[in-house]
Amino acid sequence: MGVGLVTIPVLIKHLGTDRFAVITIVWMLIGYFSLFDMGLGRALTQLIAGKIGKDRYEDVAGIFWTSMSLILACSAAGALLFAMIASPLVHSILKVPLAFQHETESALYVTALSIPFVTLTSALIGVLTAYHRFDIINAIRIPMGTYSYAAPLAIIPFSNNLIPIIAALLIGRIITFGIHLHYCFKIAPDLRKRVVLETSIIKPLFRFGGWMTVSNILGPFMVYFDRFLIGAVISITAVAYYATPYEIITKLWMIPGALMNVLFPAFAANHAENPSHTAELFHRAVKYQLLGIFPLVFVIVAGAHQGIALWLGHTFADNSFRVLQWLAIGVFINCLAQVPFSFLQGVGKPDITSKLHIAELLLYIPALWFLVKAAGINGAALAWTGRVAVDSVLLFYATRRSFTSRSGVSLTTGICAIAAIACLVGIVVLPQWDVSFAIFAVMLIALMTAGWKLLLSVNERSYLVGKLSALKSAK
Repeated sequence: MGVGLVTIPVLIKHLGTDRFAVITIVWMLIGYFSLFDMGLGRALTQLIAGKIGKDRYEDVAGIFWTSMSLILACSAAGALLFAMIASPLVHSILKVPLAFQHETESALYVTALSIPFVTLTSALIGVLTAYHRFDIINAIRIPMGTYSYAAPLAIIPFSNNLIPIIAALLIGRIITFGIHLHYCFKIAPDLRKRVVLETSIIKPLFRFGGWMTVSNILGPFMVYFDRFLIGAVISITAVAYYATPYEIITKLWMIPGALMNVLFPAFAANHAENPSHTAELFHRAVKYQLLGIFPLVFVIVAGAHQGIALWLGHTFADNSFRVLQWLAIGVFINCLAQVPFSFLQGVGKPDITSKLHIAELLLYIPALWFLVKAAGINGAALAWTGRVAVDSVLLFYATRRSFTSRSGVSLTTGICAIAAIACLVGIVVLPQWDVSFAIFAVMLIALMTAGWKLLLSVNERSYLVGKLSALKSAK
């Protein structure tokens, strides 16, 4: 997030708002490319984690190479498909200015080459996850995330053309793939020694991956479709005003993302044999994210206009601050929903999340279209947040059948979560910012105090106090 805060103003200044909007779309597409693994990456993680849990390491190589071969074939087809739609996307769908339509089209062709590397890297991360090597995953993710912003910054002194900028991003994806592959071979040497294909696991892979594919396609589609609709209905400039706060606020997803990488294999391994322990893991994950993420989102929502004005100027702030506020609320809600989402997939029920996404899509697209037409990019942000709120409620409800005694979340935690969301919405809808900030600053203190006393157990509070004392002593 810090790198983005520094580099985005520089990129907008040198490239212009329209070209920067194209880069944000490319960033979005690179993130969306994981859908072309047909859900096999997540299936790969589950199968390998199961084999490791049973000490059947000799079976891992067959699962690995079979999955990687299938993912390569699917992603190559996806790259070809994307290259075929690049031209109509630029000339007919997005309102790209005529002056750099050809440049944008060529940049999208380069982007298409990233698809196999992105999807295969996602699968390799799944292997490292199955081996619980989160240290390696995070050690790679941070510098490569920095590279995504730093690479365009390194190019602009020499050229503001999109093609070399996107090519630099492609090189970064190739390097990322190579690094992940190296560490997979390092922690599992048998993968390098035994290159084997197991046709018997293709059916189990696609059985699990089939429903995952539905979620992989519809989930990111609903997350990112708003940018395409804004570009088609309003302008490519409006995409920049929308996507810039989006790029920053969604970096908060790294917090639940790191936690879910740990919990996904834990849910898969423990639910059948120790459901009470799984329920406790579930509840702790929700309340820790509530306590950890809410203060950050509160500050962002309360100081949205002032923050963007200092960062990108008053013109940008006037266009984007309301977008940032609504998206921040949506990201907060979605961070909590990551727990039931990972749980349902970890215990082998990806069909539930997929069916929910299908139902949500039927409501979201018309709502998004209506709100974009009625309220522009602010309407798009409101529609996005409304969708993730509905998604969160449905996901938590869907987990109730998987726990015998409770839904996995205590009544106290649920009430605190609702109060936190109401607090954030209040900041947005109250007309006088100064008054609302004073009122809700008091509410923030009250909520955090209540969270400390009501959500955390005596042992948890003692542990945190001990950690804080140790930090003070170290200083």
